[in-house]
Amino acid sequence: MPTGLVVARVLLFILVAEHAFALFTPPYGIGVPQAFHLSFGILYAWLAVKLPDGRPWVRVLVTVLLAVQFVGRIVVFTVIDDPWIRLLLIIGAALTITVVYLLWFCRPVRGVFR
Repeated sequence: MPTGLVVARVLLFILVAEHAFALFTPPYGIGVPQAFHLSFGILYAWLAVKLPDGRPWVRVLVTVLLAVQFVGRIVVFTVIDDPWIRLLLIIGAALTITVVYLLWFCRPVRGVFR
């Protein structure tokens, strides 16, 4: 397995941890934010496990989910002015960009999905 793919998997599992962390921070309750974090956390974990199989749909689905989350990060960044949350959003966005780069532009990783 190429090193870039290992790194992409680790970063996806970090995003899983980020979603789990978000479930246990305010606002508490059951609503759209909790459903988003629970569903995306589960999907990222499942897709991180599936990445080495080299299925093109896995790479596409990861990218789509990351794009949706990236847009969400921008929205939350503009709405919430807490500096710690904004820092976490920036770090998450950097992880997102890195995973997309690794999946689509890193030649050894691209070869896995052929």
